Amino acid sequence: MGRVDQETAIGIANFCTKTKRVRAKNEFVRKGQSTGHLHILISGWPCRCKDLSDGKRQITSLLLAGDIWDLDSLYIDPPDESLYALTPCDIALVSRADLKRLMRRDS
Repeated sequence: MGRVDQETAIGIANFCTKTKRVRAKNEFVRKGQSTGHLHILISGWPCRCKDLSDGKRQITSLLLAGDIWDLDSLYIDPPDESLYALTPCDIALVSRADLKRLMRRDS
């Protein structure tokens, strides 16, 4: 497994300065809604879900602490699934533009 150099690690840590608390049973990113941020789960149990034609919601994945669940939004925007908090969640927000700059610097 590769290692992250100290400068890159500091850069990533600096991106995670904003956090938000999401209440349980709350949809906090809607399908088709662009946020400008990536979301990193600090704690709690959120899920990705899709709304079905019969009005029900299908859970497509559960997320664990440390997951960056919308990394694909760097290239696919807006998201094609909603994010829903099953329990209270703490989330770090990372600017997509800042992360893209860091990726270009390290490439």
